[in-house]
Amino acid sequence: VRGTVRDRVKLRMKAMERFEMLERGFGQGFVNIERLSEKYKRLIARILASSTARRNTIIAIVVFAVVGYALLPLGIVKTEFFPKTDEDILYAQVDLPNGTNIETADREMGDIVKMIKPSKEISYYVVDMGASLGENAARVDAPGSILMTFHLTPHGERSVSALEIAVNLREQLKGYTKGSINVVELSGGPPAGSDIQISLRGEDLEVLNANATEIQGYLQKQQGVTNVQSSYKPGTSRLVFVPDRNKLAEAGISVDSLGVWLRTYASGFTLDTIKLDSTDTDITFLMDKKKMDAKSLSSVMVPIENGSSVPLLSLGKLELKINPTTIVREGGLRDITVSAGVTAGTSATEKNKEVEKFADSLQLPEGYSWKTGGVNEENQKSVQSIFAAMLLSFMLILVTMVVEFGSFRQTLIALLIIPLGITGVFYVFGLTGIPLSFPALIGILALFGIVVRHVIMVIEKINDNRRHGLELTDALVDAAGSRLEPILLTSMAAIVGL
Repeated sequence: VRGTVRDRVKLRMKAMERFEMLERGFGQGFVNIERLSEKYKRLIARILASSTARRNTIIAIVVFAVVGYALLPLGIVKTEFFPKTDEDILYAQVDLPNGTNIETADREMGDIVKMIKPSKEISYYVVDMGASLGENAARVDAPGSILMTFHLTPHGERSVSALEIAVNLREQLKGYTKGSINVVELSGGPPAGSDIQISLRGEDLEVLNANATEIQGYLQKQQGVTNVQSSYKPGTSRLVFVPDRNKLAEAGISVDSLGVWLRTYASGFTLDTIKLDSTDTDITFLMDKKKMDAKSLSSVMVPIENGSSVPLLSLGKLELKINPTTIVREGGLRDITVSAGVTAGTSATEKNKEVEKFADSLQLPEGYSWKTGGVNEENQKSVQSIFAAMLLSFMLILVTMVVEFGSFRQTLIALLIIPLGITGVFYVFGLTGIPLSFPALIGILALFGIVVRHVIMVIEKINDNRRHGLELTDALVDAAGSRLEPILLTSMAAIVGL
C-alpha cells in the first residue's frame, strides 16, 4: 500500500470495520443501525470541523442542562416522597366527642353506615369500636373513636382505583356533623407520618391552640387537603382562678403567695414522711378535714400582711376553661401538632411550602416557634442520605476511572456525562407528570453507573484508535459512530427489561 501514514491508518481502520461487520454477520441482524451510525459519524465530523459548530453545540448542551435542572424549582417536576398507590384496603377513622359511651358510639355507627352507599368495588368492611389508626397502619386503642376497614375487590377486578373510592367515601360522609371522619389511603412506601404536619411549641397552651386553630382553618380551605386535625383534644373543663394584679397589690400579696394558699386549701402540702408499721406515711398539712370542692371556693379567705383575711373572690375571678386530655412537651416546651393528608394528584411538598408561608405570617410571640414534620421531614432526611450516597458513588467512580484510564483529564471529561444524564430524567418526568419520589432518586443513583459505562466504552475506543495512529478528530468520529450501536441497543434492552 502506497501513500502517507494517514492513508495507511485509514485503510487499516476500514479493514477493521469490515472485519467487525463480518463478525456481526456482514452487518445484518434483527436490528441494523449501520445507516444511523454513518449519519451520526458525519454529524460529529461536521461539528468537530467547525469552531462555530463546536461553540453552538456546547451552548445547546449547557442550555439543555440549565433548563432541565430549572424544571424542579419551577414546580414543573413535582416531588412526592412516596406517592399514594392503588391498594386493596382503605380506612375511615371516626372521632366522636370525648366522653362518648359505647352505646352512643354504637348508635352513631349505625347512622354512619346508612350514609355509605353500596358499591361493587367494596367487598366488605369491618368496624372496630374504641380503636383508631396508629403508626405503621396499626390498630391502637382509642376510647371515643371508631375504625372502619374497607376491603376492596382485587385490583384487577375493579374499574376504579382505591384513590377514587376514597374520594367517593369522603363525599358520602361529609354531611356527618356529630364527630369527624377521616378517610385514609395507603402510600406506596413505609409509613412516614402525615403528608402535612406542623408542630407549634411554646409555654402557654392557649396561645398555641389559638395559632393551631388558625392553621387548621387555613388547611381546611385548601383544595386537595383532607383529614385536617389537631393533637389538642379538649377534655373535662377546668376551673381557673384569674387574679387581678391591682387588687393583689392593694392587699399586699404576691401571685406566688396566692398560689401557695390555693394549693393549701385545695390539696394541702406534705410536711414530712414517717414510718408506721414499716410503711412510709406522709404527714400532710390541710386547712380542713374535708376536701375542698368548687362550691366552697367562694368562702375561701386569704391571709394578708396586716394579719386579717380577705375573700378569695375579692382578688380576682373564677373562669371555666377547656382542659386538654393530654399535654405533649418537647424540649421542655408544650407542643401542639396540626396534621393533614393530601388527595391523589396533589403535591404534599407544595402544600407543605404553602403552610410554612402561612405559619410565618402568624408572627408568633417571642419564645414560640414552629417546625414541620411527617412526610416532609422524612423526605428531607431521605434526600440528604441519597445526596450523600450520590457523592460517595461519584468519588468511587472517579477513583475507578482514574485507575482505568490513567488520566485525570479523561476522567473529568467522562464524569461530565452524569449531570447531563440526570437532566434527561427531569425532562421526562416533567412531560409525563411522574413525581420525583424516593424510588426515583434511587433510580437516579443507579443511572450514574449506567451512563458512566457508556462513557468508558467510547473513551476506550478513542484511546484504541489513537494507539493505532489515528488523528484525534478521526479517532473521535470513529468512536462515536462505532459505539452508537452497542450503547443504543443495550440501553433499549435495559429500559424494556426494567
